[in-house]
Amino acid sequence: MSGSSIGRAQPKSSQRRPSGQNRAGVRDAKLTSLPKVSRVAESKPTRGGESKVQSKSEVPETPIVRKPTGIRRASVWNPSVEEQYRLQCAGWRSIDEYCAAYDAPERWKSNQFFKCLRVKSNGYYTYWREWRECEDKYLNRVKIFTYAAEAKA
Repeated sequence: MSGSSIGRAQPKSSQRRPSGQNRAGVRDAKLTSLPKVSRVAESKPTRGGESKVQSKSEVPETPIVRKPTGIRRASVWNPSVEEQYRLQCAGWRSIDEYCAAYDAPERWKSNQFFKCLRVKSNGYYTYWREWRECEDKYLNRVKIFTYAAEAKA
């Protein structure tokens, strides 16, 4: 049983490395210093010798959108709560923020719920069912933001 982990001694807390250091004792580089990725256009030659510009689908930079003035949690399900749930699962605060980065999202024809959204962190697609996805147990996770124009009205 030489490959088994049974009976191996665990390192004492005094022998553990400080967090952020590898085995050689060198601090790991922070990934926060990397530049933000934006859409890149790349030209590729075609058969006729002309160059055709293709855009790579990468994570866009976050655009500036209006800031919320207040927040409350959802307590009862309705279609607007469902819309916020789907946006927030994909990492977006509001439809305005999403539309500033991408085109308007696809919607189901029967009930106008979102059909497909792009994830904010990596640009991957998220597909949603045609019926309700925000169950009652998830209602307290949904944030409903109020904005300056809504607060005065």
